[in-house]
Amino acid sequence: MSKVIVKSDQVHQRTVKGKNGREYTFRTQLAAFDNGGDFPQPFPLRLDDKQPAYAPGEYSIDVDKSVYVDTSGRFEPELKLGRPHLVAIPGARKVA
Repeated sequence: MSKVIVKSDQVHQRTVKGKNGREYTFRTQLAAFDNGGDFPQPFPLRLDDKQPAYAPGEYSIDVDKSVYVDTSGRFEPELKLGRPHLVAIPGARKVA
């Protein structure tokens, strides 16, 4: 089973100014995707504006909130992963 591992609840915040002069703030948390291979692959997990950080632990991806069909392409509709939303895996080991 694939899972997402979060080791720290530290949130990294970055603010950039757009071409229109408006400031945009991006909040991310370091996570890793473990699909059963040799090593989990780290990635920045983007958080919503006021979303609290995920606690350290193991999570699955909430498919209902994260996956959608994109019909804006030039060809066939495509299944895509949007911003991942995570759900704690019950009984998973604690991550330190």
